[in-house]
Amino acid sequence: AAGLAVAATRERFSGPLARASRLGSGASKVAAPSRCERGCDAQAALNTFNAAPENPNAQSGTTKLQVYNYMAAYLTAFGNWAAGGYPSSGSLNAAVLTAQSNMAQATARLIKHL
Repeated sequence: AAGLAVAATRERFSGPLARASRLGSGASKVAAPSRCERGCDAQAALNTFNAAPENPNAQSGTTKLQVYNYMAAYLTAFGNWAAGGYPSSGSLNAAVLTAQSNMAQATARLIKHL
C-alpha cells in the first residue's frame, strides 16, 4: 500500500511541472531550450522534494503538494510574463508578482514550525 501511495504522489507532482516548464502560452517569443535543459534539473529537484517526508510541524498545516501547486502556478505566470516581453506593469506583471508572493509564503510556511 505504501508503494501505491508513493506512486500516486509522484503522479500528482509530475504533470503540472512538465506543463509549466513550457514557458506559458506565448513560448514562441522565448528561445526554447532543449527538452532536457527545460526539465531535467527541475525534475531532479522535484524528485528530491517529493521524496522528503511531510513536515508535521509546518505552519498552518502546509503540505508539499500545496507548495508544489504554488510553484507550478509561478512557473506558468513567469513563462507568460517572459513571453509578453517582461512588462513592468499590467496584468502579466501583476500575475507573476502575485504567483511569486504566494509561492514564497507557502514555502516559508512549509519550513516554519507552529
